[in-house]
Amino acid sequence: HFGDLNYRIDGDNKDLRALVANKDYRKLLKDDQLLKERQTNSLLQTFHEGKLRFDPTYRYDKNTDNYDTSKKHRAPAWCDRILFSRDCATKKELYRDAHGGDDARAALPLHYSRPHSHFSDHRPIMALYRVQVIKTSSDKKAMARK
Repeated sequence: HFGDLNYRIDGDNKDLRALVANKDYRKLLKDDQLLKERQTNSLLQTFHEGKLRFDPTYRYDKNTDNYDTSKKHRAPAWCDRILFSRDCATKKELYRDAHGGDDARAALPLHYSRPHSHFSDHRPIMALYRVQVIKTSSDKKAMARK
């Protein structure tokens, strides 16, 4: 059970905005709710995320680069994330394990970023992964094609 999956950053809105303006991601991450929950949630501990080296993705005034100025005045947060987990059981089925059995390293993206967009009050994010191929047999391939 993950709760609402709408994780925020604990702290005073004004202080959080100042940390974002200074690109002090280390301090922001210290109070990130998802990272805190990963410490106690055994299922979340199997998932990994690239380094957050981009501004929080939520909540912007539409069609601007300004964080929320509505009456709710929501604090910036990384509400948009990509988490990945490599299934430990499939390692023995890999053609070649480039990560030497290290599931955490295998689950990290090669690239993790926030492209520029104004289409929403959220900012999109993207991740690029190198996913390994599982061995297959010729017989199974032939049957799958039928």
